[in-house]
Amino acid sequence: MSAPMTHAGPKACGTCKALVRDGKPIEHEQCAARAVLLLPPDQPMYEDLVDLTDEQRKALPARFHTPVFDGLGKPNAWLCQVCWGDGWVSQWPCGPAQEKGAMVFVSEGAAADIATELVRLRARVAELEARPSPATVLRQVADQWAAHCPEHSDAEDVWMDCPEGWVFELRRTADDRAEGGAL
Repeated sequence: MSAPMTHAGPKACGTCKALVRDGKPIEHEQCAARAVLLLPPDQPMYEDLVDLTDEQRKALPARFHTPVFDGLGKPNAWLCQVCWGDGWVSQWPCGPAQEKGAMVFVSEGAAADIATELVRLRARVAELEARPSPATVLRQVADQWAAHCPEHSDAEDVWMDCPEGWVFELRRTADDRAEGGAL
């Protein structure tokens, strides 16, 4: 027989809520508060884990080593979300979860902080990806300089001597950057 439940869930009936307020156990099992395992907001997806080696998966931060129920296997079991590979799985708690203990479970406040930071980082990545590449900027400058060359352009607004050598160097550097080279 299980211990009497003394915590009512958010959708508990009025009777059970009143009983809990009075320090008594709930009357209906369906009114009991249930623990809910919230995964960290930055939990790697299956597609991200496939490319990792077994050692890399085991070395992931403790908050990723959370249990998942396998209702299809025989016998049913709790397995680690990230400790698995080609033809093998780890029952939960896995080695890293046992080593790290309480660090496996993230508090709701810490999860909210991680989610906020993740949103901020994704926005920063989008901002950086929207910027033109260094190679594009170099080519734009080279084109602007070439457009003002008195010897190689029909521009009326000539404000410098022929920059052909500099334009060539800027375009060469842009090509190097586009191929992954450093400035």
